[in-house]
Amino acid sequence: MKNIEMNGEEIITEFEDYLNHSLTQIQPNPVFVVNLQKRLTSEPTTILENRTVQKSYLIVAFAIFGGLLFIWLIKYLGKKTA
Repeated sequence: MKNIEMNGEEIITEFEDYLNHSLTQIQPNPVFVVNLQKRLTSEPTTILENRTVQKSYLIVAFAIFGGLLFIWLIKYLGKKTA
């Protein structure tokens, strides 16, 4: 910085001038910009699956079966090592 007594606006202006001269400007793809604008301004849709009673019963049955299998394996392996 050349001058320590610069105020905030002067610092920002100098920084903006530096960026304008050091960076090359690009033109974004208009299709991308329009698509991005739509995605940012529209409310997203959320779709939830309906849970059926059969799926719930199936999940509970697998959980019980898995738990019983795990307990049986622990007991079986415990008898083998003793």
